[in-house]
Amino acid sequence: MGERFEIVPGRGRVRVDNNPFIAITDNREYRPRESAYERTKRQVYATGNKWAIENFHATHD
Repeated sequence: MGERFEIVPGRGRVRVDNNPFIAITDNREYRPRESAYERTKRQVYATGNKWAIENFHATHD
């Protein structure tokens, strides 16, 4: 059983530990794993599309 990796947009390949709340990037940087809500919110805000942001809040808050 080797190391597991996941692909994170903007961060590249990220090693995944057994801990479901922590991910380790290739440069050994520890960071908390994002939930689906946080990941989607970050992606919507990155677009800068005000209608997408408004729609995100209408459907998720």
